[in-house]
Amino acid sequence: MRVLICGGPKVGKTTLSYELKGSPTLHTDDLLDLAWSEQSRQIVRWLEKPGPWVIEGHSVVRGLRKWLRVHAEGLPFDYLIYLTKAKYERTNGQEALDKSVRTIWNEINDEIVKRCVALGPLAPRIEYRK
Repeated sequence: MRVLICGGPKVGKTTLSYELKGSPTLHTDDLLDLAWSEQSRQIVRWLEKPGPWVIEGHSVVRGLRKWLRVHAEGLPFDYLIYLTKAKYERTNGQEALDKSVRTIWNEINDEIVKRCVALGPLAPRIEYRK
């Protein structure tokens, strides 16, 4: 299974990824030393790998946006979990990052839902968690 866990800072993405045992987990925090565009390109490379895998991090949405722009059909995941509620207090910088993640999510959400509908009953699942 190919699972994406995305959301802003401090929402529990990494914690949840550890609870999903049995699949290798790729953490976008491991890409922080790369420039933003290179991070997105690397996430696209991860999305192109056959599963099983779990990819988690706030920059998943940027990589997914880039993947959607390159691929006119389909989705690169079987299950997507979008976490929205912070579990801990965030700094101003983390709040700004959360706003950026939400902006990109709002940009791609309709396209993801449209592709799920087009794929029918075997479409990937999307779960929104607060």
